[in-house]
Amino acid sequence: MKTKSVGDGEKFDALKKKKYIELIKQGGRRIASAHAVGISHQTFCNHMKKDRAFKRAVSEAETQVNQLVEDALYQAALNGNVVAIQIWLYNRAPNQWRDMRSLKIDEKLTIKPEEKSRTIVFTEKTK
Repeated sequence: MKTKSVGDGEKFDALKKKKYIELIKQGGRRIASAHAVGISHQTFCNHMKKDRAFKRAVSEAETQVNQLVEDALYQAALNGNVVAIQIWLYNRAPNQWRDMRSLKIDEKLTIKPEEKSRTIVFTEKTK
């Protein structure tokens, strides 16, 4: 039995590419969609590199799906879903709205067992 290396000799013709794009438009992920049409992830990557029209079609399909999710998020926010409101504002207006629970600490911090109950205050560095 002859074995082939991943991505070699797999037929990824126009019909399979069309099916692949349809799967992406339905919310399919890249690797799962590749496997669903009978190709390896490597074959998919090879075609993304050498077929500009296919690469553009994949990008457009992913953008369409993302826009549907954005629309659903927006509607959820308008309907009072607090998490949707937060996500929308954090991503659309990050300078005005941000999750203050996310802290970036540049300094090494060591807390000794006997100091666990103390309050630690961090101040933002200025440039």
